[in-house]
Amino acid sequence: MINDRQFWILSIARERVLMASSQPVEQLEKSRTNVLSRTVVQRTTRFRWCTLLAAVSVVSLLVADSGRCGEIELQNGMVIQGKRPLALQSIDGTARPSAGELAVHPILMIDTGMQRFYAPRRTTKIINSDALLPAVDTFKLPHQIRGRQKMVKMVHRLADVTQFDDRGRRRVTINTPRGPMHVLQGIKEITPRQLKVEGLNIQWEFALATNSVPDSVLDAMIRQATNEHSLDDRRAITRFYIEAEKYSLAQAELDAIAKQFPDFRDRAEEIQLQLRQQLALHLINEIQLRRRAGQHLLAYAATKRFPDVDLSSAVHDEVRQISDEYVQAGQQIERTKLLLGDLQASIDNEDQVAALAPMRSEVRAELNFESLSRLQAFLQLESDESLSAEEKLALAYSGWVLGSANATTDLRTAIRLWEARFLLMQVLRNDYPDERLDLLDQLQQLESIQAATIMQLIEYLPPIIEHPGLSPGVPIRIQVSNRDSELPVAYWVLLPNEYTSHHRYPMIVALRPAEQTAEDELIWWGGTPERPGQSTRRGYIVIAPEYVEETAREYTHSSTSHAIVRECLRDARKRFSVDSDRVFLSGHGMGGDAAFDMGMTHPDWFAGIIPITGISKQYCMFYWENAQYVSWYAIGGELDRDTIHANARDLNRMLRHNYDVVFAEYKGRGYESYYSEIHRLFDWMESRRRNKFPQEFEMRVLRPADNEFFWLQLDGMPANVTRAVLPASGRPSRVRPMTVVGRVNQANTVQLTSGAATNMVWLSREFVDFNERIKVTLNGRQRFNDFLTDDLQVMLEDLRVRGDRQKLYSAMLILD
Repeated sequence: MINDRQFWILSIARERVLMASSQPVEQLEKSRTNVLSRTVVQRTTRFRWCTLLAAVSVVSLLVADSGRCGEIELQNGMVIQGKRPLALQSIDGTARPSAGELAVHPILMIDTGMQRFYAPRRTTKIINSDALLPAVDTFKLPHQIRGRQKMVKMVHRLADVTQFDDRGRRRVTINTPRGPMHVLQGIKEITPRQLKVEGLNIQWEFALATNSVPDSVLDAMIRQATNEHSLDDRRAITRFYIEAEKYSLAQAELDAIAKQFPDFRDRAEEIQLQLRQQLALHLINEIQLRRRAGQHLLAYAATKRFPDVDLSSAVHDEVRQISDEYVQAGQQIERTKLLLGDLQASIDNEDQVAALAPMRSEVRAELNFESLSRLQAFLQLESDESLSAEEKLALAYSGWVLGSANATTDLRTAIRLWEARFLLMQVLRNDYPDERLDLLDQLQQLESIQAATIMQLIEYLPPIIEHPGLSPGVPIRIQVSNRDSELPVAYWVLLPNEYTSHHRYPMIVALRPAEQTAEDELIWWGGTPERPGQSTRRGYIVIAPEYVEETAREYTHSSTSHAIVRECLRDARKRFSVDSDRVFLSGHGMGGDAAFDMGMTHPDWFAGIIPITGISKQYCMFYWENAQYVSWYAIGGELDRDTIHANARDLNRMLRHNYDVVFAEYKGRGYESYYSEIHRLFDWMESRRRNKFPQEFEMRVLRPADNEFFWLQLDGMPANVTRAVLPASGRPSRVRPMTVVGRVNQANTVQLTSGAATNMVWLSREFVDFNERIKVTLNGRQRFNDFLTDDLQVMLEDLRVRGDRQKLYSAMLILD
């Protein structure tokens, strides 16, 4: 089978051949070195043979070539195509070898025309550094240029931007120290992926994503650059739309061509067939994406509306299979509800009937496509005549709270599991320590309920904080109520379509820039109810903490902002169904500054950090080595203030040390939101996971409140931390961060190096063996050497506070 990318190349190549001139293939091959230029539409007609495997047959096609390119593959498998990759010393061109040393080039850069991507050379794979670049149809728009003596060297926030008109022109107003500057811009070249823009009254060149312009405007601009009576031009427009993945526009253009040029009708119908196949694959991919996002109703509805004209049998079979799976699941849901009632009616024990009633009520209310898997053991055995009604009900109700793999046929055990679950929720929802201890005592007295069982129950618990009346797709403001915190904490949240507590969702923590609100930042990721955005489509929860005062215009690197984000994160984990291993921190502008700071301070909170137009400064100059424990995707503009130079210090260090970091620098662009990067961001996030329990870490500390790292918590910081003072700029003298080191070796030994007075070591079965003796050393001295057992009070109190059910601790040691 061919992959999506190969199919794309195959389809485009075939469409190019079908739409090429009527010369025989031999004549096209013979003339491959001839470059044909036209005044309006320019494309190279050099062809080379390219053989691809399509299903079970080999198809030879002609693929146009317009130059040389390269491809790199990042650590997460994401592929970026551009010009030939270059090995560099730094991102800003300032690195020089020391005297007597050879220059090293540890950074790899690839230029896409619109951006430059930087990644560590050692961990980035060069797929091809000298490939033939397939030709694309390019349309050029003429503009009158006047008075371009000045050049744009730095771009702050744009005060006003008009829309491009049908001729590809717009006006941009930039705030400068001397007042507003009005710049006329014109799109000089249109390609399927990029629009090349130039200043008409000032020197300024850059590129925008083609998708950033409405289709109606794009089409109008292309009509300005083509002749509607020229078949060649009209075919070029069709190819353009295919390569831009605007299939509906391509189909409409083909229909119009067929009407206007009857001799082309047969060829147009053949291309339409290919287009329908390609569009069908695109729709199937979208359906599968929605299924992974937990949007099953939408996915099922899409299969019922799927076009079924002139599609391959393989496409039909895949769509039918998806539809049949949903039909079968729906039937199982309805059958399960009936069976639970019928089986319960056959139970004579009144006490059991009373205990089963609330179980049946919950399952009937909560059973859906996501939760159905919990009852697979029951569904597989519900027709087994060797099992009694009690045993079948036990399979259903124990599977509901423990998962199908842990289901039991003992109804008394199943009832005790629900009792334990009820007490467990009471412990987690109670704000009073004495009452929690009483509830915990009741929980521990239940027969056969061990710590291992509690861990299994935790995975399938409902949200700790109840929040009725949720509205997916609508921004909601939440005021955090926490008796343990004195901070006024609030955040905005946007839930994806078809949100359910039975699906585990990745989450983005989005920090606003100075010029926008928290709700605006939420909308950037997820859109509005009228125009849903990418987080809604991809199935991500987005929260936007109010991490600074409403009037704040800069991020001050205060511990208060860190605490607010922490409390918002904890509240969201307790209130919503969050995949704690896939939480990402992002921010624009001032929020990007905060993302750099918080990401380097708390790498254990997140799976990835996404600073957009942020600046790495102040504590980051000391904390940059902490960045190695989390993935980074930084975005900035070449002309954005002085950010490239300011960030070069820390980004160069991270890249040279092969941290998991990619930096996207937009050429000729300034302080913007860079929404065109959002699809690549989600592709990147799909493969990133939190570094939950590292076997070794080494953290730098300069703020007393920066006292939690992975499985270690500190108190009583030394003077070099409590008295550290950082000026607003410049490297302070005599300031040395405290280094904290934690290691777990194969001998079941935990080794700590710390200058704190008190060190709390949180231990989990995921990184130490509780069946063996555990040794703990602090600063070279052995402080513990004994066996440990699971401590339910430690486990549940930590879960109650942090809400992280995917990172459970079974014991805790305090070393003074």
